Amino acid sequence: MTDQCKLEIIDYVDKRGWFYDGYLFKSNTICPSYFFFSIKGKGEGLEKRWEYDPEKMDKYLLEFIGPILKKYNIKEINVFWNREYQSDTWEFNYIYRLKS
Repeated sequence: MTDQCKLEIIDYVDKRGWFYDGYLFKSNTICPSYFFFSIKGKGEGLEKRWEYDPEKMDKYLLEFIGPILKKYNIKEINVFWNREYQSDTWEFNYIYRLKS
């Protein structure tokens, strides 16, 4: 993933109210804590929902940033250190977790 792609994702996320004074990416891995530690995420109890069903929440996140992933032709991405996903469309029902 290019730095330009990462910056576009950060801008996209922040403009939609998910700003957090932390990092969204570590290397090429998306850190979901950016969302659940944001003011918006804390207000919605996002951390507890993510703990309850991390794969479902990861897929919601990936669908949310899907337009940018498609624009940059990203086919695989890591969320949190150990969850890798792939998709051609980045639509919820077509995002697949790769087995570790």
